Amino acid sequence: MVARTVLAALLVALLAAPAASAQMPGGAPQAPPGALHRYWSSSTGTHWVTPTPVTGDYAYELSLGFLHTRPAPGRSAIYGCRAGGADQYLSKDPGCEGYTRLGTYGWIEDERPSAPSAPLYRCLRPGIGHFASGDAGCEGHASEGRLGYVRLRQSALARYVAGSHWVTTGSVGPGWRLEAVLGFLLDSGGEGRRALYECTSGGDRFLSLDPGCEGRTELGLSGFLYASAPAGEAVSPVYRCRIGSDHFASSDPACEGQVQEGLLGYASRRQDIIHRAFNPSTGTHWVTTGPIGPGWFHEMALGYAVGREGGDRSALFGCLHGAADHFLSRDPGCEGERTLDDEGRLYTSPPAGVPTAPVYRCRFGGSHFASNDPSCEGTTLEGLLGHARTDGPEPPPPPPVPLRFTCAPSNVKVSASLRGRKVRRVRFGGSGTVTGRVRNPDGSPVADGTVSILIGDRKPLALGEVRTRPDGRFSFKVRPGKNRIIHAGYRPAADSADLACSRNVRLNVRAGVTLRATERVRRGGQVRFRGRLLGKPIPRVGKLIDLQAFDAGRWRTFRTTRANRRGRYRASYRFVRTAQPRTFRFRARARREARYPYALGTSRVVRVRVR
Repeated sequence: MVARTVLAALLVALLAAPAASAQMPGGAPQAPPGALHRYWSSSTGTHWVTPTPVTGDYAYELSLGFLHTRPAPGRSAIYGCRAGGADQYLSKDPGCEGYTRLGTYGWIEDERPSAPSAPLYRCLRPGIGHFASGDAGCEGHASEGRLGYVRLRQSALARYVAGSHWVTTGSVGPGWRLEAVLGFLLDSGGEGRRALYECTSGGDRFLSLDPGCEGRTELGLSGFLYASAPAGEAVSPVYRCRIGSDHFASSDPACEGQVQEGLLGYASRRQDIIHRAFNPSTGTHWVTTGPIGPGWFHEMALGYAVGREGGDRSALFGCLHGAADHFLSRDPGCEGERTLDDEGRLYTSPPAGVPTAPVYRCRFGGSHFASNDPSCEGTTLEGLLGHARTDGPEPPPPPPVPLRFTCAPSNVKVSASLRGRKVRRVRFGGSGTVTGRVRNPDGSPVADGTVSILIGDRKPLALGEVRTRPDGRFSFKVRPGKNRIIHAGYRPAADSADLACSRNVRLNVRAGVTLRATERVRRGGQVRFRGRLLGKPIPRVGKLIDLQAFDAGRWRTFRTTRANRRGRYRASYRFVRTAQPRTFRFRARARREARYPYALGTSRVVRVRVR
C-alpha cells in the first residue's frame, strides 16, 4: 500500500494524463495486483522499482514478478523508499534505513516457494542510486543482498494485445496492453480440474490442455481450471479462439465473432481477496473480489472476504451507479441501482480468534470507495459494511467424519446392481448408477425409506444416501473415481444398530492414459512416444505402461516402460525393417496391478507415417 499522501500526489498527476489505457504511466503493461515493474529515467539516470504508477520521465524497462498484496507467515513487507531527490529503492526496513518511506509496496517470500518464483536482489550503482534485479550479479553492479522471492505467476488469467494476443498468468513485456481479465485460475489440481498450459509456436501464443503443447514449445503451467461448472460457485467459461493464425481466449462461446476451437474449462469469477483500484480517467474507485479491468490501477488490498454462508456474516454485493460510480452494498437490490455481482461475505462482528479488519463504505464527492480507516481517509463515512479476514482466505470446513456401518442378517430384502449388472466397467472419469429395491419381509415395497450407499467390504463407509420411491426402488449416481465395491444398506427399524444390506456390486474404472507420438518419420528414423497416466494414486515405484502396435489383425506389445510418480512416461522406437511408406497405429495400455486401483485401460490410437 502506498502512503496516502504520496498516493494522492500520484493520482493528481494521473488525472492530468491522457484517457486511461491498458498501460501504466511510463508504458508498463497494466497487470494484476502485485506486479513489480522497473523503470528508468533518462534525465536522472536512476531506476524506480514499484508496483504503483510513476511520474516524471520514468520509462518502463521490465517486470520482475509479483509481490503478494497481503501479509502471511513466511513473508516480509517490502517498502518503497527514497533517498535524496531521485534514489528510489526497496527495503525490508519499515524506517527505510533513515530515509523517506513512500509506502508498503507488498510482501515477498522469505524462502523459495514451491510455486514458480525468482529471487529478487537489491543492487547499487555507486554515486547514482539503487535498483532491483533478478540477477545475483546485479547486472555487473554491486549487490546489497537478496530481498526474497517474487512470484512469476498469479491467479488472474489476463489477455493482452500487441498486434497479436497473449493470454497468461505471468508477466509480459513492453508494448503489450491489457484487453481483459477472464477470471481466476486454481493453484492446484485435483478431481474435476484440468491443468492449463501456456504454449508458443513462432509468434503465436496459445493455451492448451496438453502438457506437450501439441508438439509446440511449452512456456509453463498457467494454473488449473474446473473441467465442468461446479454447483454453487461463480465461474466463467474459457474458450480457445483463433483469428487467422493468432490464438486468444475468451469467455464468449462465439469467440467474439472469430473461430472457436473448444472449451478449455471454467475459471473462478472472483477470488477471496478484496482489492481497491482507481481509474484516473474517471477519478473513481472500484472495490471488488473480481477481476480488475483495463484502465483501473490497483491501490491496496482491504482483506479477505469469506465464502460460506453463516449467521455471523452477511453477503456483500458490487453495485454501479451511473457510468463510473462502483460501490459495495449489503442490499442484494443495490439500493435501486445496478447489481454487478456477489462479492462474497463479511463478518458482521469480529469472531473470536480470527484476525479481522473493518471495511467502511466511504464517499468522496459523487463517488464511493471502501476503506479500513474509520475516518474514510478524510472523506465522508457512510457506514460499516462488515469485517474482513486479515490472516488469509477462510479455511475449508473440516471434512465430515465418515460413518461406519455394520451389516447384519435381516428379513428385509435389499437388492442392488449397477444398471442391472453385478460388475460394471466404465471409462476413466465416468460414473456408474447404483439401482436397487427395498422390500419388507412380506414382499411389499418400502416407500420413502432412506438407503445408505456403502463402499468397502469390511466396515463399509457411507458414500451417500437416497430415498426410495413408492415402489421401493432407488437409484444413486456414483461420482467418478477409482475401482470400488459398492452395496446398499437399509435400517429396518429406527432403533436398529445394524443395516440390512444387499450383495456387493463392483464398479471397475478403466485406467486413463494419454499418448502422443512423432507423426512422421523416415525409414530408419526414430519415433518418440510420451504420455501421462491420469488416475491417482500412482504407486511410489511408478506404473508399468505397455506400448502396442496394431499388426496382423491384433494389438502387439513392442515395448514396456514405466510411468514415474507423477504419471509421466517416455519411450522411443526405431523403424529399421520398413521398406515402403506405411502408416502404423499405436496405443498405450495400462494393465491392472495390485497397487494401482484401476482396471485395464488404453489410450486413444495415434498414427505414425513412415516415409
